[in-house]
Amino acid sequence: MTSIDLVLDKKMGKHGIPLIGTGDWNDGLDEIGSEGRGESIWLGLFLDCILKSFLPIIEAKEGAARKERYALKMKVLEEALEKTWRNDRYLRAIHDDGTEIGVKGSGVWEIDALTAAWAVISGINFERGAVIFDEALRVLEKDNVVLLGWPALREDTTPYLGRSSHYPEGVRENGMYCHGDQWLVMAARVLAEQYAARGDKANAQKYRDAAFRLWNKIAPTLHCTPKEIEIYGGQPNKQSADMLTTYDQGRMIWNGYTGAAAWMLREAFEGVIGARLEKGKLKLPDDLKDLRGGLAVQRVARDPASSPLSARASKASVSEKS
Repeated sequence: MTSIDLVLDKKMGKHGIPLIGTGDWNDGLDEIGSEGRGESIWLGLFLDCILKSFLPIIEAKEGAARKERYALKMKVLEEALEKTWRNDRYLRAIHDDGTEIGVKGSGVWEIDALTAAWAVISGINFERGAVIFDEALRVLEKDNVVLLGWPALREDTTPYLGRSSHYPEGVRENGMYCHGDQWLVMAARVLAEQYAARGDKANAQKYRDAAFRLWNKIAPTLHCTPKEIEIYGGQPNKQSADMLTTYDQGRMIWNGYTGAAAWMLREAFEGVIGARLEKGKLKLPDDLKDLRGGLAVQRVARDPASSPLSARASKASVSEKS
């Protein structure tokens, strides 16, 4: 808990949001808090999700009183995050000089995949999470790529946000960064499950389809078809770190990136299919029979009695009896 305590006790800004320092997940936004005052709404949503996951563990290991201490801090954080809602989105950050980053119509990084995804994943506000997710897809999702954020940063941006401004439009964090965009797949799955739990079958199916559609635009598989391979320029068995989104849209830049590959594989199982590993056991979703876009999932199970291990165990049992 040391790192969590450090943030909660010493690294919170005046708005009750974690300080961004010289970058959060997106280290290309390294000038938002370089003077020590800038705050990251995305980091606040991420921290909220971590606290939710840790509360049961804290209670089991350190007791109810200790758990309540963190629950109160989480409540205060959530109240602060809710104050950053602006019409159809949460802000992305607050600059050292107090400028709100992520305001619609500002022309400066108005919306990004991270905030939209984690607004849903954190579970802070279901209705608002669905709104920002839909708005993010409307702006960020293109025919065969998904932007990390929009509009692209420029060197003449006021205020200046960081080194991502040096990249041309459509390149690296100024284009499609696959690791960050994969979280949209997870968020789509969360929304599908939440709508299904509410009995809204139409919206549940909408987000199942979205999860598979988004995953296809990020993973290499469909970029390696005869139609796209000459533009993509990569291999079907290697996940790229990022893809160009403006000129040569869909061309991979940095191939064989393990961070993005791990999330691509995880989101295939968890985001698209909805499978989970809980306490060392595979848990399959109730909607396994429902299509995910054009994807049909088939469950195949091996008969335990036919496994070599079972056969050996059976022979040993017979031998003992004899």
